[in-house]
Amino acid sequence: MPILEGGDLPDRRSSRRWDPARNFGRPRNVGGARHGLHTGCTVPPNIAASLVMENRTLCMPTSTDSIPNKSNQEDHISQATWSARKACMVIDNMYKIIGVEFLCACQAVSLIEKDMKGLKLGKVTSKAYALFRSRVPMVVEDRYMYPLIRDAVELVRSGKLLEEAGIHLLH
Repeated sequence: MPILEGGDLPDRRSSRRWDPARNFGRPRNVGGARHGLHTGCTVPPNIAASLVMENRTLCMPTSTDSIPNKSNQEDHISQATWSARKACMVIDNMYKIIGVEFLCACQAVSLIEKDMKGLKLGKVTSKAYALFRSRVPMVVEDRYMYPLIRDAVELVRSGKLLEEAGIHLLH
């Protein structure tokens, strides 16, 4: 998982999917069939971008916050606890950012499936897509996005998408 970059890569990949100048003809904001008030998947990328910014702040060196301790005998206190807590927060945010990326990627695939003219997803991608779609439906009209985002994040966090790809991580 690309922790050091704070989630920039999945966020940037997702942004391409709703930019009409770069998304190969998909509807703006990878919206569904209904247009007008329907805004597509605009909320999830905003959440991911916010989490990326939070991760950038969390990834700042903890040593910059050091203060003297023990009657000024020690000029640096241990930042290990705070560093570990920040790392856990970054990892938690990464699950959310990648969950949003899957949500937007699957939305984009769902929108062009009928136009793929015999082209198929790869074997592993097809399995991951099918598993994702079995838990998270396509967005076809305006709706409350939290349940979809929650389900996407939990699917990523569970490791089941990786297992579909034949990747098994130690927990």
